[in-house]
This record gives sequence, C-alpha cells and structure tokens, in this order.
Amino acid sequence: MSAQHDRPRMITNPPIIVILALLLGWFLEWLQPIPFLSAPVCYYIGGVVFLLGLPLALPAVVQFWRARTSLIPYRPSTALVVKGPYRYSRNPLYIALTIHYLGIAIAARLPWAIVLIPVMLVLLTWWVIVPEENYLTAKFGEPYIRYRSQVRRWI
Repeated sequence: MSAQHDRPRMITNPPIIVILALLLGWFLEWLQPIPFLSAPVCYYIGGVVFLLGLPLALPAVVQFWRARTSLIPYRPSTALVVKGPYRYSRNPLYIALTIHYLGIAIAARLPWAIVLIPVMLVLLTWWVIVPEENYLTAKFGEPYIRYRSQVRRWI
C-alpha cells in the first residue's frame, strides 16, 4: 500500500457527523420543541451519561498508545488493536462517542438530537466504519478478517 493511499477512504471525520447531528437536533428543537425533563434533571442525567462513556473510551485510547498507532481514523494504522475493549467490540471509541453524544443531548435538553441517534449511527457506519474496515482488511489481511469474524462491529 503506497503512503498516499495508506489511510481509510472515509467520507468525513467522525466528530463532524456528531456535531452536525447535535446542530440538527438543536435546529429541530428550535423549530418544533418536544417536551422534555426540567433543566436541573437534564444536567445531572446528561452529565452522568456522558461520564459513562469514559470507562470505555479511556482503555481504548490506552490500547492505541500501547500499540503505537494513531487514534486519528484518517491516518495510517501501524498495528491492529485487538486487546482491552477491542476484545468485545471493533468500535469501542464510537460506542463511547455515542454515549457522550447522548449525554450532551440530554444535558442540552435536545430530545430531537436523541431521536437522531439512529441516523447518526447509520452515517458513522457507512461513512466511517465501513471504509475503515475495508482499509484494515486491505492493510492487515487475514489477521483482521479473523478478528472481524470473532468480534462484533458494535456490541
């Protein structure tokens, strides 16, 4: 694989999808509000939900550091990460990102953003994860194919 092509062919960066989904949720909430919980309750619940993503995200990040490969999905992968939370999901960082998104949506009192979670997940899957999987298959071959057959994409 040439250095120029040694990266996934993602449509966009994952945080952009998340930010756009939150902004669309905010816009829809402004356009057509949905009744939701009171602000103090939302702040507390949203904060707790946001924090629930950390026990998944932090060990996943540590595994990338230990493998000495980039966390940034549009940079070349130098190692296949299959330990820690990657034993249970091929995408623990995207699961954690979704949990963080949910926490922010709750804390910001954006029920429309919560409704948009399935759309966000479909976009993450097709625009980011599938291209990453294709890249990892081309880069690592049989070891990645075996890993992919043993570990689920999400949970």
